Amino acid sequence: MGHGSIKMAYTIRRNLIDLEFPDNPDLNEMHVKVRSDVTLNTLFSLQTDMASGDPERMRKGISIFAGEVLSSWDITQDDGSVVPADDVGMGMLPIELATAIIARWGESVAKVGEESGLNRNGTSPSGADLIGTVSQ
Repeated sequence: MGHGSIKMAYTIRRNLIDLEFPDNPDLNEMHVKVRSDVTLNTLFSLQTDMASGDPERMRKGISIFAGEVLSSWDITQDDGSVVPADDVGMGMLPIELATAIIARWGESVAKVGEESGLNRNGTSPSGADLIGTVSQ
């Protein structure tokens, strides 16, 4: 590069995806937007906390998911009141729904990683492997 040229830095862009639930079409009535580009630190913290079996650490994992991964949703209670898309709202969800959202996000992150070619060398663990203990 010559003296006058400027090399541009790589910018990390926020990447939002809509979760789809092919195994449970009823869940496709809701629209859940999540980040697919979370940091490794976030992914590892989530996996560790959710797999711990310790209620306080699992609560911390839910809080991390709500703060770092969840962007928005259109979930309401049966009385029509809106469930906030945050850690309070996550805590208001039935366990099956909360687990389905987190597990589907893990599967989606793995798919995005595979499609991007980031783990073509076969050495990188997938997001589903890293977060997979959530759905067990």
